[in-house]
Amino acid sequence: MDIATRPWAEDTELQIVRGWNVDGHEVLLARDRFKQAKGREAEAWSELLLLCAGDYMRPGDDPCQGGLHCAAKADVSRLAIAEQRLKHGPVWREIGLTGALLDIMARTAQGEWFGQYDGDDASRITLRQAATVIGVPPGHARAAALDLYAERKLDMDGEYLCAFDERFRLPHALAWAVNRYCARPLGEHAGTVGIEAIREVEKRMQTALRIKDPAEAFGRHWPDMDPAAVALLFTRLSAMFQNCVENPVMHNRVFVSKRIDRPKQWMDGIATQHPGLRADVLEEFARQCILLVRGRAQLLLAADPRKKKPVQPDENVTARTLHTTVADFREWTREAAEDAEREEKKRALRPKPD
Repeated sequence: MDIATRPWAEDTELQIVRGWNVDGHEVLLARDRFKQAKGREAEAWSELLLLCAGDYMRPGDDPCQGGLHCAAKADVSRLAIAEQRLKHGPVWREIGLTGALLDIMARTAQGEWFGQYDGDDASRITLRQAATVIGVPPGHARAAALDLYAERKLDMDGEYLCAFDERFRLPHALAWAVNRYCARPLGEHAGTVGIEAIREVEKRMQTALRIKDPAEAFGRHWPDMDPAAVALLFTRLSAMFQNCVENPVMHNRVFVSKRIDRPKQWMDGIATQHPGLRADVLEEFARQCILLVRGRAQLLLAADPRKKKPVQPDENVTARTLHTTVADFREWTREAAEDAEREEKKRALRPKPD
């Protein structure tokens, strides 16, 4: 079948890299690129194509459930993993687990395929898939990835391996709290909503503080913040929002005023108790939390069935919706503090990456 008949063929250039036939099911590894795109959008991407799927079916072909559950992709993936282990295994054993992760990430970026596919996307590789290719447990690979992240050699885009981008970043515990607070109510525990929220907070903090290096902002508390500091920070933030609920003056100053000052009085003393932290950084993080809670409260206000008209972007947050959002915030931050303490214990016991 001529795959050039697919709907988007006129806008793309497709190069077949390799093909397999698994019990009559044709599988193709292809490199695709938009013809008119520029910059990063012009970069080619890899995809694994099934000729028994959707648009690629000919009259009379076996639909194989539209290719969605076709075993051919999994069979081809296993073949590719075995080939890559045979080809690169000796080198990976010599350079160790951290070196192997960096090698796989670099080779994937250059178009080499390690059996990964997410839908039809074979351009990126997840940490779990990389662990499968190397032949180590996912927990060992994650420990190595965390060490590489601390060394600024590797980053994670969700579950995907990617190059480290030099920019302002939150410690793991604070980032996870933002992710959880923004994503979980939408039912997206590890979805893009939480990840995008983290990046937006980090971007705003970098602009406000004019700090790009996370180590300059958090000292020894980046990337792993002291659990005691996490617990104290979130306790203070929870107390601040509870005060907003109970105190009309505080409520008006934080949620009605057009200007949000850095809540210095609630952050006082944390940096003194935990050397390495900066008071202005903690105050700015608290300010970003105010924006998160206020945004959530406005969403609840907009969803109120008793509203007669659409809510305005700057409409005042009511005490009733604030009660709900503050309760959510207290729950997520409490869990984040507990997670930080558990991670601290795990780090002491986790295996060496090499």
